[in-house]
Amino acid sequence: MKSIIRVLILGGLLVVGCNKDCPTMVSNHPPTVPFNPFPEDGYRCEGHEITLSWDCYDEDDDSLTYDFYFVFKEAGEEDWIIFRTLRKAEFRLIFGWRSSGNCGWRVSVSDGHHYILGPWWTFRKVW
Repeated sequence: MKSIIRVLILGGLLVVGCNKDCPTMVSNHPPTVPFNPFPEDGYRCEGHEITLSWDCYDEDDDSLTYDFYFVFKEAGEEDWIIFRTLRKAEFRLIFGWRSSGNCGWRVSVSDGHHYILGPWWTFRKVW
């Protein structure tokens, strides 16, 4: 059966209509911006390791991957760690190389259709 598409121009406005056989457009929703971080802003981390985690959801139940960005700042120096395409909403850090400093981190999320960059979160690492 043929699909009938009608196009009408009214005062410069394009109006498109079709019958019941026209294909429907399915949209894909972006995932949520990462939220609910652990540790939360201002946290004091004591010890030599921590597992950072966050929440993120996709309305379409697409599988999600995460890029993880971390910076450790001490005495004017910065050390960066970047990991791509993580499958879990967590990352375990072991602080074997540093004793105390300020830490910042963020996560981006992709559902294969959209890329969403999350906010920066910070905490303090003390020994």
